[in-house]
Amino acid sequence: MHQHHKGETMTQHSMIQGLGPQCGPKAALRCATLAIAAMAGLPLTSWAAPGDGGPGVASTGGSQITTCSTITGGSGVDGTQAPAVLLTGGSNTLTLENGFAFSGLVSAGSGDTLALGGDATTHCGGAGNGSFDVSQIGVAFQGFGSLAKTGASTWVLTGSNPTADWTASGGTLQVDGTVGAVAVNAGATLGGTGTVGAITLGGGAVAPGDSPGTLTGASLAWNGGSGFNFELGSTPAQSDLLVLSGALSKGTGSGFVFHFSDGGGAPQVGTTYPLIQFASQTGFAVSDFSFDYSGSLSALHGHFVLNGTELDFVVDAPPPPPVATPIPTLSEAVLVALGALLAGMAAMRLKGRR
Repeated sequence: MHQHHKGETMTQHSMIQGLGPQCGPKAALRCATLAIAAMAGLPLTSWAAPGDGGPGVASTGGSQITTCSTITGGSGVDGTQAPAVLLTGGSNTLTLENGFAFSGLVSAGSGDTLALGGDATTHCGGAGNGSFDVSQIGVAFQGFGSLAKTGASTWVLTGSNPTADWTASGGTLQVDGTVGAVAVNAGATLGGTGTVGAITLGGGAVAPGDSPGTLTGASLAWNGGSGFNFELGSTPAQSDLLVLSGALSKGTGSGFVFHFSDGGGAPQVGTTYPLIQFASQTGFAVSDFSFDYSGSLSALHGHFVLNGTELDFVVDAPPPPPVATPIPTLSEAVLVALGALLAGMAAMRLKGRR
């Protein structure tokens, strides 16, 4: 067992095995698990009785634990397995990186955070991207008060847990399952083809679909300085779309930008692309929205259309090139000047005769 004291940081690269049955019912010593539970003032549970194994990793509060390998809880004399991770005392963060695995429960408290992390310089090396089945929250992962996405990695969420609320502060949270509310902060992107609860866009980005595709949400509160990474294809069916069952609401600040790129083909002139569909909207005017484009076209021209249930983008034809004003040649200029001189001389002669 690895015991964490308050405020410690741990990065785990290789397998950790919890202690086995160190003390039988008649032994004078108690298991490490029992001691940790007592330190935190917790009631002892069945797996913490004398003769049971200890957890793989335990903290009494304020610890930062990162894992990309296997953590196993110890087994007792009766075969009962201790938790792989036991977090008590609050303010603990358990960060999962690609390659994580647990044998035994992961037990935490309401003051603890479960995070999905990793990036190009991940503690564990190798690919930082991963996937996580949200249906395991409340089952294999118990008691966490907060769920977070950190680091520059991309994590795909599968399964269904509509009460699991997430805060994304880095990388991409790709929801291909069902989750609760998602707060998207600066440096983070929300994507996927699944279903989310209320979206709060506070400095980050929304990129519907899995290149391209449709993301479904309950509502969107869009604060200025945030944007959409949006793919427009040759047809709306080959493009991204956000569908809200509730309201689109304008938050604070300014700057509501769509960053367009090519989807299934390039955007076509004269095509109307639905961007966001909603039941209602408050606060927005069509002039609030702007766009830029990075794709196969030399430039993209278009305008937004906002009505009671939809925000669209219409691709316009490029403006005609400006008509060049011909510059007279030297000979033409001389003839013009000579003509003006002769006309002036003729006028003076006529005046003199009078």
